[in-house]
Amino acid sequence: MAALKADLVALAAEVEAVLNFPDDDIVRTDGKKAWISRIDRLRETVMALEAKVQQGQVVREGVRVVIAGPPNAGKSTLFNALLGRPRAIVTDIPGTTRDAIEEGIQIKGFLFTLADTAGLVESTTLLEAAMAAKTREYLDKSDLVLLVMDSSLPDPVIPDGLAELKAKRIIPVANKADISHPRGLKTIQQRFPGTPVVRVSALTGAGLEQLTDTLYQAYFTGPAITPADIVYATAEQQQFIRQLRGELEGLQGSVSQGEPAELWAEHLGQAIRLVAAFTGEELAPAVLERLFAQFCIGK
Repeated sequence: MAALKADLVALAAEVEAVLNFPDDDIVRTDGKKAWISRIDRLRETVMALEAKVQQGQVVREGVRVVIAGPPNAGKSTLFNALLGRPRAIVTDIPGTTRDAIEEGIQIKGFLFTLADTAGLVESTTLLEAAMAAKTREYLDKSDLVLLVMDSSLPDPVIPDGLAELKAKRIIPVANKADISHPRGLKTIQQRFPGTPVVRVSALTGAGLEQLTDTLYQAYFTGPAITPADIVYATAEQQQFIRQLRGELEGLQGSVSQGEPAELWAEHLGQAIRLVAAFTGEELAPAVLERLFAQFCIGK
């Protein structure tokens, strides 16, 4: 954060000088293109910090994976199979799972928090409506969704409302691969064109290794994560970082559109306050020091 702070202070000093001494020869301003380039570099720095904060949250809290799908598709059996022990009650009666159950597993050293949820059905009773609402709540907070479908059926049930989950990373799972029906499997694959369908048998364990590999790769892409890639931050600090990125984007827009320098100063001032809030430092004196040192005002 030290370099980011220094760059923001430098920009603020230049803008303050332009505002306070518009006719003074000592005021040095870059062209619009150079300013935009400088701001863009700051924005990229903040985005990189956001990514590190996200990794820190994952290391601390785990990747949130929701196991969803229609009733009797084998969600709870798959949940137990991934855990390696019977945690959820499993019966042949549809709708056995009434409330979500959460447990964590380790995949390649990282925590994945699994949530076994009630089946996605069209609600006809108050209980079903409450169960569906709870499942949707978990889906909204998820990082990944294992959408489990029964491939043993010639006409497997594929839940409606998948458009709502477009922002989520959905991994389609064709369960009961040991007794898979050719037409059922084809139907599932056709429903997810361009997305690999993971075939598993939660009952026998076939395909579980591929499924855990897919879970890992769906979230952790690119080079291996090192301690330097991780920043731990509170929920409040995460909000400060998101707001900081927003202020820099606003600043970039103001400069691009040729808006008054007063608006630049407003964005920069808020950005500096957000850095101070994130680090716990008081930056106002630093801004003044930079202003007087760079432009020798009052000397």
